[in-house]
Amino acid sequence: MNTCPMPDCEREEETRGFCKMHYMHFRRNDPSRLAPKPSVTDRFWARVNKTETCWLWTGAPTKNGGYGSLNIGRTPKAAHRISYEMAKGQIPEGMQIDHMCHTPLCVNPEHLRPVDHKRNQENLTGANRVSKSGIRGVFPHSCGNRWHVQVNHNGKCYNGGLFASIVDAEAAAVALRNKLFTHNDVDRIAA
Repeated sequence: MNTCPMPDCEREEETRGFCKMHYMHFRRNDPSRLAPKPSVTDRFWARVNKTETCWLWTGAPTKNGGYGSLNIGRTPKAAHRISYEMAKGQIPEGMQIDHMCHTPLCVNPEHLRPVDHKRNQENLTGANRVSKSGIRGVFPHSCGNRWHVQVNHNGKCYNGGLFASIVDAEAAAVALRNKLFTHNDVDRIAA
């Protein structure tokens, strides 16, 4: 344990490096002796590594999704949301922030956009982890030698057809998503 840095004080350090008694004394009588607390902006930028493309959060990632997080007071706030608000203003009510670059630790405001949940789900890079085909929107058909294309949009399931080739099924899934979705950036690049 560290002790208070004041001469002849052997009490345990508690707040800003001082024991409680000396901290309270300086706070009342000489606040200049206490180091100022860094601002949220300073704390934020101390944890950002700017690369040529993404600005990567270097703080510990969250367990759910691997996003950056910074405590503001006692409340954790997503680092990409802080970055967006610092650069572009308040996030509209009910909106999420979509990483157009698909890098959860990126805080570059040029890679972030406000979207609703539906559009955020459109901008995915691949199949979910339980997919049997490994391709988004492509499922093995029950007959065993064909692939079925299916895309969900606004609560409705759209059938894209049956295909003998998984490559053809993937192309059909991309085409169907491009027809139905507006924020599926990866599909639009591939088309």
